[in-house]
Amino acid sequence: TGEWSLWQTLLVALTSALLAFWLYRKETKKGTSGPLRWLLPTLRCLALIALVLTFAGPVLQLQREEGNRGKITVFLDSSDSMNLKDKHYSPGKKILLAREHGFLPEESNLVDYRIITASHQMKKVADLLRKLGDKEPKNESNRMVRKELSSTLDILKDIRSTFSKFTKENVLLEEIWFNLEGINWREPAILKKMNSDKPDQKNYLSKLETPINLGDRYIRKISAYLTPPEDGEYIFWLKSDDSSVLQITQPEAKNQRILAEVKSAIGNSWNTAVKSEKIYLQKSTVYPIEILHKEGTGDDFCAVGWSRPSGEDEKPISGQFFSAPDRSQNIPFAPGLPNEIRNKFSSILRPDPLNAPTDFEDLSLEAMKISASMEVAFNSYARSLMGKNLIALNQAISDFEKFSRIERATRLLSHPQNGILKEFEDTHLLEIRNLSANATEMLWNNFSKPNEFAITVKPEAPQTNLTNGLLTSLRVDQQEEEGTQTQGAAVLITDGGHNQGASPLEAAKLLSIQNLPIYTIGLGSNQKPPDLALIKTTTPDSVYQEDRIRGTLTLKDNLYPGTPYKIKITDSTNKQVWEKSLVGMERGISQIDFDFPVKEIVERILSQIPESEKKAFRTIPLTFKLSVDPIEEEAETKNNEVTFSIDASRRKNQLLLIDSRSRWETRFLNNLFGRDARWEVSCVWGKPESGGRELPRGDEINKFPISKKALLEFDLLIFGEIEPDEFSKEEQNWIVDFVTQRAGGILFIDGPRQKLRTFTGKASTPIANLLPVIWKSEGSSLVSPRAFVRPKEGNQLSALTLDPIKERNEDVWKHLPLPAWVSPVEALPGTENFLEAVTNDNNESANTLVPVLAGRLVGAGKSFYLGFDESWRWRYEVADLYHQRFWNQLLSIVMEKPFALNQEQLSMDAGGSIHDPRKMIPLRVRLRDLQGNSPPPEYAEADALIWKDQEVVATVPLQGMESTNGLFAGEVFGLEPGDYQMSVRAPDILDEMEFAEQKLPMKVKAVTNEERNFLTCNESLLTEMADLSGGVYFNEENFRHLKEVLRPISSGRIIITEIILWQSFGWLIFVVSLLALEMFLRKRAGML
Repeated sequence: TGEWSLWQTLLVALTSALLAFWLYRKETKKGTSGPLRWLLPTLRCLALIALVLTFAGPVLQLQREEGNRGKITVFLDSSDSMNLKDKHYSPGKKILLAREHGFLPEESNLVDYRIITASHQMKKVADLLRKLGDKEPKNESNRMVRKELSSTLDILKDIRSTFSKFTKENVLLEEIWFNLEGINWREPAILKKMNSDKPDQKNYLSKLETPINLGDRYIRKISAYLTPPEDGEYIFWLKSDDSSVLQITQPEAKNQRILAEVKSAIGNSWNTAVKSEKIYLQKSTVYPIEILHKEGTGDDFCAVGWSRPSGEDEKPISGQFFSAPDRSQNIPFAPGLPNEIRNKFSSILRPDPLNAPTDFEDLSLEAMKISASMEVAFNSYARSLMGKNLIALNQAISDFEKFSRIERATRLLSHPQNGILKEFEDTHLLEIRNLSANATEMLWNNFSKPNEFAITVKPEAPQTNLTNGLLTSLRVDQQEEEGTQTQGAAVLITDGGHNQGASPLEAAKLLSIQNLPIYTIGLGSNQKPPDLALIKTTTPDSVYQEDRIRGTLTLKDNLYPGTPYKIKITDSTNKQVWEKSLVGMERGISQIDFDFPVKEIVERILSQIPESEKKAFRTIPLTFKLSVDPIEEEAETKNNEVTFSIDASRRKNQLLLIDSRSRWETRFLNNLFGRDARWEVSCVWGKPESGGRELPRGDEINKFPISKKALLEFDLLIFGEIEPDEFSKEEQNWIVDFVTQRAGGILFIDGPRQKLRTFTGKASTPIANLLPVIWKSEGSSLVSPRAFVRPKEGNQLSALTLDPIKERNEDVWKHLPLPAWVSPVEALPGTENFLEAVTNDNNESANTLVPVLAGRLVGAGKSFYLGFDESWRWRYEVADLYHQRFWNQLLSIVMEKPFALNQEQLSMDAGGSIHDPRKMIPLRVRLRDLQGNSPPPEYAEADALIWKDQEVVATVPLQGMESTNGLFAGEVFGLEPGDYQMSVRAPDILDEMEFAEQKLPMKVKAVTNEERNFLTCNESLLTEMADLSGGVYFNEENFRHLKEVLRPISSGRIIITEIILWQSFGWLIFVVSLLALEMFLRKRAGML
């Protein structure tokens, strides 16, 4: 507060003190000794410094808190969509936002904001009426509603007095644009030119009929305000050459309504005119009306007539019922609104003395409709203003468009007039946090970081979670001393693009219970800009290399109708494999199928793998990119690409199906899997001429293998009704080794002849050791089932899920046809029962549960038992719906999932070649020694090494799995997106030099960025969040009104008291005391 700055004062004070100390030391050297030699100069210097500091005007600040300050927690959405710049806002919204952010000062008087002010007041009316509901209003509430309505009418009255000066009575405005090809008024290029360019010609018409044969290749727009002469239903007649449309805007409507349309040239006669449906119009109400007329070549004309409620026809309509806007002036006004407001809200403005009931919910909706119509009027006015090429206005809009959503959000907070930080810094506790995918971080507050808010937020999160951050951050602080609760509120600034985690509506409800309202601020438009987004693909996980990849692309089409675009698919070498040319239809979410062969792509990748290693790879990972060529005037291009991955299997699943005869069950299974591209079936049935007792043997398909090696080539064996004598002991041992050593799967299907029963109890039948069940020795050999019973949820087999919806799945199992019989069996120890049947064994009264689907681990493989052979009956009336799903799911469980890389000593698999970064990656390894034997039960040390760019980034210990003969498993989690390779280190089993280079490729894909798929603001979600929590939703352009609702949250403030030290007695006493002490000591030392 002094005349000198602080740094100047300190410099002078320090210089003066050093000079005084030096001079004083000369004097003390002569006459003093001991401590006084240093103490006296120090006292003089301190006094001198205090005197010089007086010129800086030192001030002491004392700060104290009065009352109870409420806390406001501001959450800034920091997801990637907040990087968007909203250049496709409507003209009205751009102007309002330029004003809100300070780019367009209100004192510039470039824009008339009265109609939008009235719109905001009608929203207040709607909110007040909605809160009243069906209850009779209190006097205070009624008065508030009446006050807002009256204020709105005053604004409209003021605008109308201005508006009436700038309309022309008894005429219609005609505007014409030339040099436009085509005959259809709907063409996007034509509509674009009308909306962006000034007309080439302008006239006024005295009736709703144009001059004949004006010219060729033009479009005409006729616009006016229609005031009907009487109440009732009107019929309009439209004729033209070429196409035309008649549109009207009703007071409660936001958009124009098409009354009549001529799609191609018709004769110039009222007999051929297009007739509209009846429309009710109200006398003295003003209706904006518009006719668009497109002329190609040849004759041209356009005219409109009507049939009035009284029955009188007038063709064409006289200009006496119209007034035309004067385009040279721009006054935002919806002419019929004052009367509409008075009529619809008469029960509020002029209360009924008889207290007739009022439907407040309906009135609230009407208020919102009126507010919307005012916004339409302001937007039309704003468009005309921007067409005037006003330099200051254009510059303000340009400045606004340079800012992203997150930059606008921080600008709103720190705005000197409209922001909350400056105004509430002394009265509220303020905290600003970011809100990313799954976390929140404190950026600034005014109680531990009281410096000015100047933080740059980088929105990078690929997803938005509006729930977690709110729930984990907001707390209600208890004031124990006063026994009161600190008031608080949350302000959420976002575009509402919630796409991860639990519903934010549930969070809003929980916060409402804690009396913590959420005030939501929506950034982004609710109008969809022209944009095409590729959202996701749906494809199978794998496909056979000789097959085709068939998938579905989900996309968002918000393009102008008629906009051409092309979608293409390229592989990892950037070679195009599919394309399709399409046209934008503004359809929103839609789907497109794609289909292309995979064989050539696999061969191209295999050509890059050494010949000696090709055989080991059972699957080849394929990655594709779906993209769209650049589209003119598209709002966002970063959502024009999506990738998908799929494994190409080089070998089909090998199924060996053996049965003594061609039963219905095995016949259906042969057909089912024989036509499935993922399977290769070898079906072996007994020879009819031998009575079904001999299975054909041989190396050909549909014959039982004649060598163990050939048998081990299969992945799954379905074993039907076959007697033990059918196989030699050696062949049975092959089958046992197939399951226990090779890790194959076997499924036994019982039959009514009970041949499987004969395997048990015989030492000469090794296959008996594979069976998971044993047959009861007493009672009937076959029993009748009464119902299927599935175990509790914790032990349910996924194969039994025939419908993804739990309730429907339960219903399906209740209505599936039951088999005629089941075998009375019991599960062996270690066997799990997955499906049982309720039977009435031996005609006893008590029900008995019999296993009909059971399974267990046997060595390295799995053995399952199915106790009936009539699942084919499930096809009744629904074909393959449940039968095919059941068998596909069941065999995928019984059969060991193939290893992606398969060699004699080493097999590796990572649960697929493409992985989600947020999920665990399962690792499987099967090890054999040189003799093909599995490691002993001590389980030698084995590790999976994860490589990236020739470096090991993770070492995963592998655990030996019990009774699985050489199978080791592990898990890896937390790998960053990128390409990786997996190798195995097992020094006690594998030769490190030989197997070090055997690596399995895999990829961790990047988290899908869903932020730019939808560019609009989800106003409905934000509004509902605010309502459920007790808060209010604000558009970005109305941010200034947020202060009104936040101000009452706090009842406290910080009081700062300043004491000007150099003008106080304390300062003077301090200086004088230093000098007096010095004089006293000098006198004692004899220096005076």
